[in-house]
Amino acid sequence: MARLKLLHEPDPRLRRVSVAVTNVDNAVRQELADMKETLEHLEGLGLAAPQVDILRRMIICDTKNFPTDEGVPSGGPRFLVMINPKITSRSSEQTTLEEGCFSLPDTPVAVARPETCKVTFLNEDGATQTLQARGLFAKCVQHEVDHLDGVLTIDYLSPLKKELTLEKLIKLKRKSSTTLSSP
Repeated sequence: MARLKLLHEPDPRLRRVSVAVTNVDNAVRQELADMKETLEHLEGLGLAAPQVDILRRMIICDTKNFPTDEGVPSGGPRFLVMINPKITSRSSEQTTLEEGCFSLPDTPVAVARPETCKVTFLNEDGATQTLQARGLFAKCVQHEVDHLDGVLTIDYLSPLKKELTLEKLIKLKRKSSTTLSSP
């Protein structure tokens, strides 16, 4: 297993639409294992493949961060893998949550999302599963699925706020690359 490097906005690779996984094979499982190690190191809620420059429709969620009453399978593995996740329904009731994102460091964004969603996906064995997600878990799933479609939380902002946030991210990126290259 290996820790993967995160992509940060405004990297254009984050805006690509991911391709469906056609065969859940050992190469896919290895990418998922690397994603799990990366997420464990980052200590976050979830990770989408495009965030680590893998252009496949795959997400993982760290189940330790969600109560089972939110739809997380009980007694399962720590990392819930969703291959080719498809949200098949969403509740009309929405709540707003300030969401953080590894690809937008230090830039939380308030996003209104449906309170529940139903998601169908393949697991690591290639078997189809369906979950009804609620609360924070539902928001995490929707956030990660957005990444698969090249959508980031800043896309939910007004055009002016989005432009200002992008400028801030570019400045942060310049500052961090200057810091990394300093002796």
